[in-house]
Amino acid sequence: MVKEGYYFGLPPFALGAAALFLRWTFAGVILLCLAAFIFYFFRDPERVIPADPGAIVSPADGRVVVVTEEENAGRPGKRVSIFLAIWNVHVNRSPAAGIITKMNYCPGKFSAAMRECASTDNEQNVITLATDSGEITFKQIAGLIARRVVCWKKSGDRVARGERIGLVRFGSRADLWLPRDSELLVKVGDLFLLPAIFTVGNLLCGYYACVASLMGGFDQFDRAAKAIGFAILFDSLDGRVARMTGTSSEFGVQFDSLADVVSFGVAPALMAYAWGVRSLPGQDTLSVEQISQFGWICCLAFLICCAWRLARFNVQGMAPGGSKNFVGLPTPAAAGVIAAFVHGFKTPIHDERWAMAWLFLAAVLGALMTSTIRYYSFKDVPWTRRQPSLAIVLLCLFVAVVWKYSEVVLTLFASAYVAGGLILQIVRVLRHRVASSRTA
Repeated sequence: MVKEGYYFGLPPFALGAAALFLRWTFAGVILLCLAAFIFYFFRDPERVIPADPGAIVSPADGRVVVVTEEENAGRPGKRVSIFLAIWNVHVNRSPAAGIITKMNYCPGKFSAAMRECASTDNEQNVITLATDSGEITFKQIAGLIARRVVCWKKSGDRVARGERIGLVRFGSRADLWLPRDSELLVKVGDLFLLPAIFTVGNLLCGYYACVASLMGGFDQFDRAAKAIGFAILFDSLDGRVARMTGTSSEFGVQFDSLADVVSFGVAPALMAYAWGVRSLPGQDTLSVEQISQFGWICCLAFLICCAWRLARFNVQGMAPGGSKNFVGLPTPAAAGVIAAFVHGFKTPIHDERWAMAWLFLAAVLGALMTSTIRYYSFKDVPWTRRQPSLAIVLLCLFVAVVWKYSEVVLTLFASAYVAGGLILQIVRVLRHRVASSRTA
């Protein structure tokens, strides 16, 4: 492990140990996990360097995202760009033996490192190396999360092939420029593992929610509701992680949609039916049998509307004009309403009138998913930009309130989100009618 690992990892490790000593278990575990990740990130394993004297090695671990013909200082050549995700080794190495003739630090932006513009716009160190085979240029490029380019060498230093020369902290990019006659043994590669892990987590939570709902019982329904909540979290992360790591693919989109049908269609539909019907007294009576029939129709409608909404999104995407709004209630939000009510009220329904209202709510949520009502997506919120201290404090307070009073807060938040879209739609319709009447 490089020395920076101790600087960044020991403080959270010490704080985590202190928190566990004070029996603040949750905070201690989080801090220790953070410390373990930092130690893992700054690992520095040995690499086998090819013996061929003409070989040029990669300056970094990661995924090849670009292989292209590109001039450098007026000379024709080839550029290979490597994206380093947060789980890759971030120690950079010299691609060949030679003397560092130039080293230029260029301040810049902190765009996502997998974007093509990062090669020219982001903060970077440009290192020129004179070798027996000609001049080689490579860059250490900062990224969206990486904010610090570190180089342990200086101009005039002689380096060996594969020698450690620096690192970029927490996700970055490395570009390598080679002479035109160089033979490349690499190609652009794909990596789907990490976003797929989040999608599998989403699917696992949906499956668990189905099983828990079928088992029934006070605790099982609450666990099913929590599982759907975690599925929403995983679903919000898989796409974001795929975009951040440059691993978006059509396969990932379809896999995510199939997982969403289970987690936000089948699971909430089963839970809504079981929670609203199975605990009614007098299961053998005609009225309860009619409610049961009404229930499976409403829950089936919810499931069909969920699948319809996902298919429409895959074809049409967001609302026209950008990614600010969804067209129709998002499927995680519809499932979240059902999960929030089950988690908030705990006890299954025992009154026939409330059962009818509950099942009707499931049908209404299904109709909202297939509607054209616009719902805010939160995708234009600048999560990755520097935020004021007050915003961070308020976010921490919100998380604490949700953790402590999850039953009330989540129920109110889910209900407000659904009602807010309806209210804004009514306001838009009224404004349109008023404007039309004035022009008439």
